[in-house]
Amino acid sequence: MRKNQLSYPLEQRMVLKDGKPFIENVLFFAQTWDRLSEWDCSTFMQFPPQFVNDLTLKHDAVVHALPDTVPNFYSGDGYVIVGGGKYSWFALLGIETLRKVGSTLPVEVILPDEADYEFEYCDQILPSLNARCVEMTRVFGKDTLKKFEVSGYQYKAFALLASSFENAFLLDSDTFPVNNPDPLFNT
Repeated sequence: MRKNQLSYPLEQRMVLKDGKPFIENVLFFAQTWDRLSEWDCSTFMQFPPQFVNDLTLKHDAVVHALPDTVPNFYSGDGYVIVGGGKYSWFALLGIETLRKVGSTLPVEVILPDEADYEFEYCDQILPSLNARCVEMTRVFGKDTLKKFEVSGYQYKAFALLASSFENAFLLDSDTFPVNNPDPLFNT
């Protein structure tokens, strides 16, 4: 992963506000179907040719490096939520909402740091909701996470890898379903 990082990051994604990427030109449309053509979408961000070429080469390198064997440590369907600190408690509200709308699939709350583990939360509250904590450092090891300098929204990709589900539905910790999303696994 490290050797296939992009060599030409997009300048638009490098502008930070409060430590997070900030893109100024947010566009709002009254009717989404009015302006979602491929051409319109291509005007939202500019992708220089060297960026596209680099991305193409790196993608090909990753695809060709994938092993031919299928991992046997993923199984079943379930929801994945990145927790940690206040996000663990936001996740709890999301899980309770999932249950209220009829979801029965298991949930894994992925904890980025050992300090995020709380006995009452992980071993008493979550199991009663068919959910559990997964400590990212136990899956990858501390050194791996430090080596890749994982932070912020990057935890989402690592959370999917750390999950035990073959078919995973990533939910942000602050999202709340209004209908049961379980049927999406079968459509």
